[in-house]
Amino acid sequence: MNSNYCQRCGGEIPPGGLFYVCNLRIVCGYDGFVQEPDEDIDRLVENVVAGLAGKGGQEHMDDVYQEIELVLCNGCRLKFRALAMAMGAKKRGKILPFPKRPGRL
Repeated sequence: MNSNYCQRCGGEIPPGGLFYVCNLRIVCGYDGFVQEPDEDIDRLVENVVAGLAGKGGQEHMDDVYQEIELVLCNGCRLKFRALAMAMGAKKRGKILPFPKRPGRL
C-alpha cells in the first residue's frame, strides 16, 4: 500500500497512519441585491459578453462552484481548523465530548 502525504506540509503519512480528508465546497454567494446600472443597458451587456469571451467554460464554472479535497496530517488539520474558526467559519455538526464518569474529572 502506498503512503499518503499531507497536502499542506508535505509530511509523509505511513500506511495505517492517522490522516484527515478535508472537503471544501466553494459556492458563489448572492445577497438578493441587484444594483441599478450606471450605464446604458446595451453597453452593459456588451461589457459582460466581452468579459465572458476571455474565459473557457471551466473557468466560468469555477467562478460559481468548486469542490476541493485535501489530505491533512493531524497537526495541519488543527491549524486549518483554527484558521477557519478565526475567520468566522460557521460550525456545522458538533465535536461530541465523552461523558464524564462519576468520580472522574
